[in-house]
Amino acid sequence: MLLWELLYYANCLISNEMTRELDIEIGKRIKLRRTTLGLSQADVANRLGVTFQQVQKYEKGTNSLN
Repeated sequence: MLLWELLYYANCLISNEMTRELDIEIGKRIKLRRTTLGLSQADVANRLGVTFQQVQKYEKGTNSLN
């Protein structure tokens, strides 16, 4: 494997980890806002047109909001 390939893969791993941490932080903020407003996950899901399971995944950082 060439050096540039190693650097590329290392950069991808770092980028993926940073993205994961960002997704988790965004999810925490979504949950905080939802609970502050007194909304259930189902309420938010209905307003967004997604399932409450999807809202759970957003809040846990399992799925990105892209």
